[in-house]
Amino acid sequence: MTADRRLNAGAAPTEESPIRNEVLFKRFKLLETFDDQDKDTVIRVIDAIIAQRQVEHAMRPLER
Repeated sequence: MTADRRLNAGAAPTEESPIRNEVLFKRFKLLETFDDQDKDTVIRVIDAIIAQRQVEHAMRPLER
């Protein structure tokens, strides 16, 4: 099965799902099949993006 078919297979986000964005939901469902090292890499990338946004948000009042 190709990655594209795997992305489009399975459930879509539901009202109970914490992930409402369908594209993100499908990507995370696919990521669940990855090995632990790849999962850790994705988590580190997400954490870095979140940290960057938090720093940018914290710096806004100082830029005025």
